[in-house]
Amino acid sequence: YVGENFAFSTRFYENQALFPGYIQHYINTRYVVPGQGDARAFGEAVDYSSASGYISYTPGRHFNFQLGHGKNFFGDGYRSLMLSDHAIYYPYFRINSSIWRFKYVNMWAQFNQPDNGIDPGMNTYPVKYGAFHYLSFKGGKNWNLSLFESVIWQAIDSTGYRGFDFNYLNPMVFYRPVEHTLSSPDNVFMGVNLAISAHEWFNFYTQFVIDEFRFSELKAGNGWMGNKYAWQTGFKSFNLFGIPKLFLQGEYNM
Repeated sequence: YVGENFAFSTRFYENQALFPGYIQHYINTRYVVPGQGDARAFGEAVDYSSASGYISYTPGRHFNFQLGHGKNFFGDGYRSLMLSDHAIYYPYFRINSSIWRFKYVNMWAQFNQPDNGIDPGMNTYPVKYGAFHYLSFKGGKNWNLSLFESVIWQAIDSTGYRGFDFNYLNPMVFYRPVEHTLSSPDNVFMGVNLAISAHEWFNFYTQFVIDEFRFSELKAGNGWMGNKYAWQTGFKSFNLFGIPKLFLQGEYNM
């Protein structure tokens, strides 16, 4: 912390590692360490590095602004169907708002995909941008309900070079109407997350997400490829059987 309102964090890791066969096959095929970035040969091992950090400003008890290069995670599970921490580190700007029992997150980020090779149009890895909304309501001590939406778009698509689309800067708007007004090929994603504390040592959570979903196509039963949806449910148990620090988690994703 720097004073009462500013904080910063920075990390750098240099690694040489031996991986299990299935991960090594992924690295040999794509020249990328999953969740980390470029891979380089180091004898029989793999050499890779990673750097992350952020600066944070909190002007009062209701708002926080964070500019960083790292990862983010929305949800309660080991994985998340909304936004997980599997991707490599990326630049982002995040606004965290907290009023009464509501917490609201706005985030804008830039992603790249190194295993696709260099994009000749940009002389860099293929780039995508994302804008995210995450609204969470804490209903008393025992449950929390969250709503999520995001839109992902390519820096270069069939319309040409787009870069960052300022139409998605509005922090309060639903992305689907904006996407329609732009007649864009952008990908809008929506989801809901519920967490319940059934006991002081047992938590239950579930997630449901939809992507380009049309109920009429689902009802028709013709297997339309655009209908994509996913579901997650799981539990966490702390101090299991009264044993301190014994932790158990189970999760199912479909």
